[in-house]
Amino acid sequence: MKKEGLKKTSEFKRVFSQGKSRYGKYTIIYIFPGQQEANRVGIIVKKSIGKATQRNRIKRRLREIWRLKGKKIISGSDVIVIAKKEILEAPFLEIEQEMVRLLERDSKTRIKE
Repeated sequence: MKKEGLKKTSEFKRVFSQGKSRYGKYTIIYIFPGQQEANRVGIIVKKSIGKATQRNRIKRRLREIWRLKGKKIISGSDVIVIAKKEILEAPFLEIEQEMVRLLERDSKTRIKE
């Protein structure tokens, strides 16, 4: 099974320049509605946030939230999630609630549990 994700610099630049941004306490999310059927996500955690183990933990948490909730909210979009420094001390549930709220803001569909 091939993982769909944003990989190329040109894809990231397109989402940053043409997408809509959503700002939260722990994350910044850019959404660009695409023409493809599958969602694609890119996760950015800057080195200024912490050491490699901390950054990898944040990336794992954000990927899991995307796997559980993000795919059900938005369809056919490119999404970039940028972690803020405050995410280090945040509980998983708060990060999840914020991401759902930011993704649902302009979405026509809601989460189906």
